Amino acid sequence: MALERSYHQDDMLAAFTRLKAIAQRASFPTADERRHCLKHLEAALLRSEASLLSALQKDFGHRAS
Repeated sequence: MALERSYHQDDMLAAFTRLKAIAQRASFPTADERRHCLKHLEAALLRSEASLLSALQKDFGHRAS
């Protein structure tokens, strides 16, 4: 079953890719580099909040609490 990727998923993938590239380029990125990447990752996650919550509900909504 093929999964459709949304614009927000592409944003998140791009953010993770940037973090990975920084980690590979410099084993110890500066605090500023880490903050910069984390801010972008946070923004991507916040933009995707509704779709992430919907996916979680579909995956786990049927389970007893």
